[in-house]
Amino acid sequence: MFNVSYRGKTFQRVILMIPGPLTMEARDDLAFRVIDMYIDKVDVMDVDSGDLPDDDFEGRITTNQKHYTVGAFSGMVYEAELRLPGGQKTRFSTLVTERGGANN
Repeated sequence: MFNVSYRGKTFQRVILMIPGPLTMEARDDLAFRVIDMYIDKVDVMDVDSGDLPDDDFEGRITTNQKHYTVGAFSGMVYEAELRLPGGQKTRFSTLVTERGGANN
């Protein structure tokens, strides 16, 4: 679980799945994109390599408005299907909730 302060709010994120080799910078980049989606109520975001300085992947982030509970944390789940340099594919899944919400 990680706390992230962004756009004037503090969020908690729980990384659910990272089967492929993503750098910490790439994970952070994905976290900010997911939080943007959460705040702006966006269900799908396409990601192109080079959008941000640390991007070394491209793909799509989606949510189906699914909520999961992991231990004491409950929130919306976001999944990304990514293509890394060299064509390798990986998936990323994270749960996001606002800190101080009803479940925190």
